[in-house]
Amino acid sequence: MKTGQTDPRFFMLNTIHEYAEELLEASGEVNIIYLRYANFFLQLSANAELGLRKAEQQKWIIYLEQEYYN
Repeated sequence: MKTGQTDPRFFMLNTIHEYAEELLEASGEVNIIYLRYANFFLQLSANAELGLRKAEQQKWIIYLEQEYYN
C-alpha cells in the first residue's frame, strides 16, 4: 500500500475521460477492463479490511479517502 501526502495524485479532465471511454468502448474490450477494475477494488477492499484492524489503520483511512472518487 502506498500512502502519504507526498504521493502524486493524477486527475483526468472530463473531456479527456469521455474521449478515452469512447475509444475503450470502440475497442471491444470494455468488459475486460471493467472486470479488471472491479477485481482491483475487490482486492483493495479485502486488504483494507485487514489493515483497518491493525496499527496502520490511520494510513488506510487516508489512502481510502484519496481513492474514494476512483
